[in-house]
This record gives sequence, structure tokens and C-alpha cells, in this order.
Amino acid sequence: MSFEIERFGAPWDSRTRRAHAYARERAVDRLTGRTVWCAGALPGGRERASGVQDRLGWAHDDGVVAAPLDVGGTEPLRAAAQRLESMLADRAGRAPAPGRAERALYTEQAANAEADVPSVRPEDVVVLNDPLSAALAQAVRERGGHALWHVRFAAPRGAQAEEAWDFLRGYTSGVNAYLVSSPRRIVAIVPSPGAGFAKEITGTGSDELAWASLLSDVLENDRQECVGGTFHVRPVVAAR
Repeated sequence: MSFEIERFGAPWDSRTRRAHAYARERAVDRLTGRTVWCAGALPGGRERASGVQDRLGWAHDDGVVAAPLDVGGTEPLRAAAQRLESMLADRAGRAPAPGRAERALYTEQAANAEADVPSVRPEDVVVLNDPLSAALAQAVRERGGHALWHVRFAAPRGAQAEEAWDFLRGYTSGVNAYLVSSPRRIVAIVPSPGAGFAKEITGTGSDELAWASLLSDVLENDRQECVGGTFHVRPVVAAR
């Protein structure tokens, strides 16, 4: 896998200012004309979705539209998804591994996912922020959109996180890219063509431009073909 790292900090010299200006122009060029949908179903997912939307607010006057996408679901489904989120973070205690009941709930959600994405247009970007909204990935792709899963993982991952990942893999095959964030770093992993991008955040407020730049990297790469088929990955960078 190829991996690129870019740093975003205070533009304290002319070279850094030029790099930031280029990143801004490139991000706006890639994102203008699309809607970046920030999807969440669980409380934590909706909070993260709101955070992504806020970080793109600076580009609104340049024509970049970021909007919330609230995802519904039955109480049993939401409870199962909440447990999966806790498992991904290795905070589920002695919760049993997801089984037949959870598979039935997720299979039904994936089959009816089209009802949750009626406003998504071709080339729109949908950032999925929890294990329930991630089940929309295939529906997003079928509408011609880009499905990006903002993943939550513990580090190092334990047995519970692996069980949750193995379960969710069956319902997230439509994901174009995985995003993993922490206060000082955001990372995108694009399975095809096997590319990774990281933005190091070293200055206050730099995360806003870093997020837009990361999304533009994904949009340039997530539909490229790779020899030998899709490269399946498991993100390993911890989210804070």
C-alpha cells in the first residue's frame, strides 16, 4: 500500500502558506457541486457527524455543501449497533458476540437502506459515523455516491473488536474508504487501489482544512482500479 503524509499547522512562512492555499483550492475544486452528507444513527455517531459537518463550514461560501443525514432504525437494531460500537472500542464488558438475531436485524436494514438515502445524488459524499449508518454503504454506492466509513477502533484491538469487525464486514462491502481520526491525525485508507493518506494536525484550527484535504484525496483515488481486485484492509489507527 502506498501512503502519503501531509502536515497542517500554522502558516508561519511563505512556503507553508502557499501549501495551505493550494490544499484549499484543491479541496474546494473537488468538493464543490457535491453534498457531503454526515450520517449518524447512534448518539456518538451523530456527534461525530456534527463534528465533520462543522469542520467543512469554512468552505460553505465557496460552494461546498455539508449536511446532516439522520439514520433511523428499530430499537433492537439500535441496541445491537450500540453494542457493536462498544465492541469496536473494547468497552463491551462481557457482551456476547453478535449472532443470528443481529444478522437478521442488519440484513433487514441493508435491504431497506435505500429509504435512508433518498437525497443522495451521484458523486455525493456520505461520511458514515457509526456501525448502524455504515450499513448504508452499498445503498450509497448504488446511487452513485462515495461511501466513507469513519471508523472507531481501540488500540491495540482485542478479541471483541475483531468479532465486531468480522460481523460488520458482511454489511460494509460498499465502503469506498475508511477514515480514522484523532485530535492530531486523520487518516484515510482506500482499499482500491490500496492507498493511504494521513493529515498531521499541528496547529489550532488546522483540522478544518485537513478534513477537506483528506476528502479530496479520497475522491481522487476511491474509484481507481487495482490489479487483482479490491484490496481489503482493516484500519489500525486509533480514534480518540
